[in-house]
Amino acid sequence: MLNMLAQAIALISYGNQWLIADKRPADLDMTNPVFRFCWLLDFVDVQGDGENRLTRHPPHWFGWLKGHGCQRLRLYYRPADENAPGQERQLTTLAGGDAIWFIEAVHAGYSDYWSIRWKKSDYDDIKIWGVTYGRTNVNFATTEMQLDLQETAATLDAALRAIGAFASRQGLADWEAEFKRALDRLHSDSQKTGYYHEDPGIAANYSLTARRLLNAAATAWIFEDPGSWEELVFENPGDNQRYDAVSSALYDAINRSILAATNSF
Repeated sequence: MLNMLAQAIALISYGNQWLIADKRPADLDMTNPVFRFCWLLDFVDVQGDGENRLTRHPPHWFGWLKGHGCQRLRLYYRPADENAPGQERQLTTLAGGDAIWFIEAVHAGYSDYWSIRWKKSDYDDIKIWGVTYGRTNVNFATTEMQLDLQETAATLDAALRAIGAFASRQGLADWEAEFKRALDRLHSDSQKTGYYHEDPGIAANYSLTARRLLNAAATAWIFEDPGSWEELVFENPGDNQRYDAVSSALYDAINRSILAATNSF
């Protein structure tokens, strides 16, 4: 899921460089790290049961959006359905998890929403994903989710401290260190080291607070890999309840941080 979001963030950031700043950015192509696991990239217009391919190149997509009156791009998030087979954070091993993430293309008076679909293939040992961005919702109400950066940072700070304290009480030193590393990133003036996706967007367009949020959120992402935090079970029922509470709080804070940072430009 983190790879999916990093790629969406890059598309939004580079696209807004063109749409908002009116500066054509350097080409965002398949050599960019956010596409390292992808063998195919498609941008399609979904019409009924069919799809009309618009392009396979992000810069061409940006040009298409601008030519059709798009003013800016935003990240859109909707929590998982309450009837999902498990908590949302426990489903993130799937490509995209069970939450709904869209790229919102904001126009004058309405928005189009582009779905994000990752499909696994055996095309290559490393480049295993074919990714499709599809315009599935046309002429809908604008959402343009905006969150206060400082308030969001405070929420993430509190979530990291709470889950770190829980890990410490349980003697989980490695996990405690991981949460401490994320907390350090949230308060660091340097945002260029030790991060899997180094500034997937155009860093100059984002405040230090926004970049802190994005990088700390990525560092704190503990819900996906085998042997992850989500596989822990404790003998004491009270510990399991506390574990579930602090885990859910961190997951929510991470999602809000990603939204706040990405949509701040």
